[in-house]
Amino acid sequence: MLKRTTVLLYALLCLAVFAQDTDTLRRELTIAQTLVNNVLQFVAFNFSTNRNQDTVKSFNLFTSDINPIDTVKYGYVASNPYCVTSGAYQNLSASEFNPCLVYDYPSHYAVEIRFKGSYASGNSLSTNLYQKYILFLAFNIDGQPIINSSSGALSAVNSKISYFVCYNPTTVSSFIDAEGNVTARDYINNGIRAGGNTTSSSAVTS
Repeated sequence: MLKRTTVLLYALLCLAVFAQDTDTLRRELTIAQTLVNNVLQFVAFNFSTNRNQDTVKSFNLFTSDINPIDTVKYGYVASNPYCVTSGAYQNLSASEFNPCLVYDYPSHYAVEIRFKGSYASGNSLSTNLYQKYILFLAFNIDGQPIINSSSGALSAVNSKISYFVCYNPTTVSSFIDAEGNVTARDYINNGIRAGGNTTSSSAVTS
């Protein structure tokens, strides 16, 4: 059984170190902590019985004036994700991760969290969460990422998710465009990670 302590919101750790000291952002992060913790526990439970399913699944969290999270996607990343840098990704299907978000993690078991642009009331989220993405990768009891085998078979050690690690991206800098040029444009979070960026190296502790 996945222990609560292993899933304790890496999101808050991952986000809070970059957060600006505003009441709105703090409230959004606190609510996100509870919601994402529940999401990760659900995904871990589901994985234990459906670990060989290759299809990416998704769901929307409830609509309310306090929920800052829009969509959740989970499953195995494609074996060859490719980030096209000629324009931002919009209107992705429910069974497709944002390719620029998962580009560095082919075949990994992942959870994609996307924040809303606005609440049901029409009020906008804080600028440091507005339509941002964060990614969680699943790890087994041996501390290794859970990766989909080309044979389609997973070893016994990968029968359960032991914990998740949060990745909060800021800038994509190593992708090659259609003309073969290296680009530094970011089509994930527009150059500012969820919660905001920091210029202090000592603040990056998670």
